[in-house]
Amino acid sequence: MAVTPVDSSYVPTLSLGGAYEITVAESPIADPEWPKQSFRDLLKIGFGDRLVDRLDHPLIARLRGRMLKMFRRLFPEIWIVDFEFIADRGERPNPVCLVAWELRSGRELRVVA
Repeated sequence: MAVTPVDSSYVPTLSLGGAYEITVAESPIADPEWPKQSFRDLLKIGFGDRLVDRLDHPLIARLRGRMLKMFRRLFPEIWIVDFEFIADRGERPNPVCLVAWELRSGRELRVVA
């Protein structure tokens, strides 16, 4: 692992399949001017009542109902699954955690390696 001292320079990193290429900006970049509102407030401003921010949101309930009607006869369970991985450079990724949500029952699984 390479460690590069950073003062106030902009240092973008580029992922190269597990390794990172570090470059330092040639000219100084001014500090960003952050808004005073929280990120959540900005999302509400941008999306208004179209912001889906929870699993019990009416849109999720409506979509869930439509999907369940369509798939109820075909599948006894419908799972949404997400994995997180780590990998050494040039190696296959290894799963480190899994989160799964079953649409019909609302069951949730969380597994951490």
